[in-house]
Amino acid sequence: MATLIHDEVRTALVSVISAALAELDDPLDWVVNDPSYLDVDRAENFVRSRGVLLDGKVVKTRDDPLIGLAPSWDLKAMFPFVVEALGGEAADRQSRVSEVRQAIAVAITADYRLGGGCLYAGVTDFEPEHLKTTGVEISTLNAFTIEVEFVSLTPTG
Repeated sequence: MATLIHDEVRTALVSVISAALAELDDPLDWVVNDPSYLDVDRAENFVRSRGVLLDGKVVKTRDDPLIGLAPSWDLKAMFPFVVEALGGEAADRQSRVSEVRQAIAVAITADYRLGGGCLYAGVTDFEPEHLKTTGVEISTLNAFTIEVEFVSLTPTG
C-alpha cells in the first residue's frame, strides 16, 4: 500500500475536482484554502459562483501500526468544499450550486481512490467540527465535506 502525505492527498483531490468542474457548461472558478467571500458589491443580474476547498481536520482511523511492518497510520482527512453563488434569481443560484455539488460527487464516486493512492474518498455532509481552523465562517447551506482515507508514515499525515 502506498503511503502519502496530506499535500499529496490534496493534490490528487484537486486533480479530480478540476477535471469534474472543467466539464461543466460554465466552468466554475475555485480556490484552495481561501475562505474569503465573493465580491458582494458587484451589481450584476447574473449568477456569479465560486468554489472553495479548505483543509480540514485529519483524524486517525487506526492507532496501532501493524506489527512487523514499518510504522504507518491509517488517516482520514476532511476537506470542506463550499459553493458560493450570488446574483441572478434564487432558482438559478440553487441550480448552479446543485450542478457543482453533483459534478464533484459523481467524479469522486467514479474515482474513489483519487488516482490509486488513497484508500477511499467520498462526499458527506459538512459539520463545523470538520474544519481545521476554528472561527472560519462558511455558509453551511452550500457546503459539503470530502473525506479521504489514506495511509501515512506519520500520525498527522
